[in-house]
Amino acid sequence: MRRIVHPFNIVERVLRDRTGYFAEIARGEALPHRIADLLAVTLFGLAVFGFVAGLSGRNLVQALISTVKLPSLFLASGIICLPTLYYFSMLFGSRLRFLQTVTLVLTAQTVAAVLALGASPISLLFLISGSEPLFLVALNTSVLGLVAVLGLIFLVQGVLYVQEVQPPDKITFFTWTWLLVKGTFRSLVLMGWIVVYGLVGTQLSYTLRPFFGVPLNGHDFWSIIGSVVLGLSKAGG
Repeated sequence: MRRIVHPFNIVERVLRDRTGYFAEIARGEALPHRIADLLAVTLFGLAVFGFVAGLSGRNLVQALISTVKLPSLFLASGIICLPTLYYFSMLFGSRLRFLQTVTLVLTAQTVAAVLALGASPISLLFLISGSEPLFLVALNTSVLGLVAVLGLIFLVQGVLYVQEVQPPDKITFFTWTWLLVKGTFRSLVLMGWIVVYGLVGTQLSYTLRPFFGVPLNGHDFWSIIGSVVLGLSKAGG
């Protein structure tokens, strides 16, 4: 049981004491073990959410396929974009070593995976209460978009912190902003990488479709918006 629970301890560490966690990465403490724990949590969290999201089409086979596809999407995006972040950052004077870069990218994906895992019961509730399939697609897509953005915030903060020669002990929102501005070209490279990461993730999402098992042919943007309104009205009624 301890072996199963242990990887999730790192999530609580990240969420409760991110500066302490980033400081450990900056010192290079147990990075291989940390990477293994992050990978385990990422795979588990995204697999569970992928299974629940895949049930939106009321198709068990699609749910099982999405269980594999969703973690593959996140990890493949990270692997493809990792060399770009590492080498371009190094070109502009970054202090990040390769294992530190891997750890920070996986940290972002782990945060996203855990938040998606936490949202899985909500998606499941709407599923079993008979919500429209298109509403479920919109809901699950929105959740994935939100958790991915929140995960990237942790990545940006971690990169900014680890690159500092003498990082501050306590960091507020204004401190993070100052570190971002002070980073100049390194910060621009990081922001550019995030755009590339998003584009790669979007392309892979299109390539690996479908994830939700709901055929969208013939349904435009307003059909999805209408289904969202309908689902919310049912939930409110």
